Amino acid sequence: MEENFYGNVYNAEDNTLVTGTNDADSITNAGASVTIQALGGNDQISLSGGKVLIEYSAGDGNDLIQGFGESDTFSISDAVYSTARSGNDLIITVGESKLTLKN
Repeated sequence: MEENFYGNVYNAEDNTLVTGTNDADSITNAGASVTIQALGGNDQISLSGGKVLIEYSAGDGNDLIQGFGESDTFSISDAVYSTARSGNDLIITVGESKLTLKN
């Protein structure tokens, strides 16, 4: 299935907030100490900077995250969540939405 990305966001700044749209976005982050709010849509998030905080809520879509490192963290609000493994990937289910950490 082909995704149409409405927002293509590239960030190389440190200590900043990166915000997506309510549509499918492609977010690439190379900055450190960054907070990412991807919002709705099925987003693809690529991380290469360190100390990234991803804020996620139920209804934020089915997001795919690559490059999630040991210094990165999640803030999951407004919902109960569960985790499961699929091969080397970690899937976090929040309400009816999912985050997939590709390894």
